[in-house]
Amino acid sequence: MTRAPNGLRRMKASIDDRRRRCVRREESISFELARTRDPHMEFDA
Repeated sequence: MTRAPNGLRRMKASIDDRRRRCVRREESISFELARTRDPHMEFDA
């Protein structure tokens, strides 16, 4: 019975990591779109 909470916690952590990665991907996509929209604008990599 004590193993279930740990498993759930690990599952939730992996879900949170996936969500964070998705957010990062969306940010990078919007970053690329902005760069292509205004090529003269300089971005800090």
